[in-house]
Amino acid sequence: MPRACPEHLPERCFKNIDEDEFAAQEFRDAVIAELRATTNLLQAAAAYDHWRSTAKALGAFSAIIVVLEPHERLGRLRYRDSYQSTLADLLRNDTTLGGADESDISELLAWLLGETADIEDETAQVLFDLLLADRPIEPSEGWYFRTDDHGQNPFSGYDLSCLPWRLGLPFVVTGSKYVGFSVSGSDLEGPRRVTFADVAWDYHPYWRPNGRTEARSETPAACEKTGLEELLAKPPKFSSIRLPLVRVAAG
Repeated sequence: MPRACPEHLPERCFKNIDEDEFAAQEFRDAVIAELRATTNLLQAAAAYDHWRSTAKALGAFSAIIVVLEPHERLGRLRYRDSYQSTLADLLRNDTTLGGADESDISELLAWLLGETADIEDETAQVLFDLLLADRPIEPSEGWYFRTDDHGQNPFSGYDLSCLPWRLGLPFVVTGSKYVGFSVSGSDLEGPRRVTFADVAWDYHPYWRPNGRTEARSETPAACEKTGLEELLAKPPKFSSIRLPLVRVAAG
C-alpha cells in the first residue's frame, strides 16, 4: 500500500525518500517513521538531518558503485564566486613559495578559466604544477553529471547556458555563473549512485531520486528539459582535469 505523506511534511521531500529505488526499503521505512513522529516542519527538518548524519557516520548505507566507460569524462559545476574565493584562500595560505602573491593568485585564476591574463603560459603552468596539480579540486565528495553518450567532453553537444537548469541546480537564476570541470572517469574514486541520504533537508526541493537530474520548472523555453545522469564521487586532483576550466552562465 502506498504511504501517505503526513500533513506537516513537504510532499516533495517525502516523495524523494519514498520513491528512492537506490536506497534499501528498511532505510526508507526508518527515516519515514522518524518523520511521522514529528509534529511540525521544524521538528521534521531537525529529525531528518540528525538521522541522516548519524546513518552516514555509521556507514549504514551500501554504496551502489557505477562502472564508467573507458576514456569517458564526467562534468562537475561549482558556483563561480564561492569556488574562486575558496581557491584564492587556498593559494593565499600555501607556503610552498612562501605564500603566493595576490597578483599571482588573480592571474593564475584567470589563466585557469581561459580568461585574458598578463601572466605567461609557462609561468602559470609552473605555478599550477607547484600549487595545485597534486591537490584535490575540492575537499569533499562532489556531484558529477554524465552525458548519455558517455563521451569525452561532457560540455559539448548542447547549449551550456541551459546546463544549470537541466541539472536542477539550487538557486539558479538567469546570469548565475559557474565553473565547469571535465574529469576523466578513471580519475574518480568510487563513483556511486546518489540516494536521499546524500541530500540535506533544504535541498530536497531541487533533487529527484533514481539517478537523473530534473530540469527546474523555470527552465527557459528554448532549453531541453531532459535531465542528465548524476553520480557522487571523491574529488580528483587538479592534474586530472582539462584546462582551461569551463565558464558557464545560466541563460
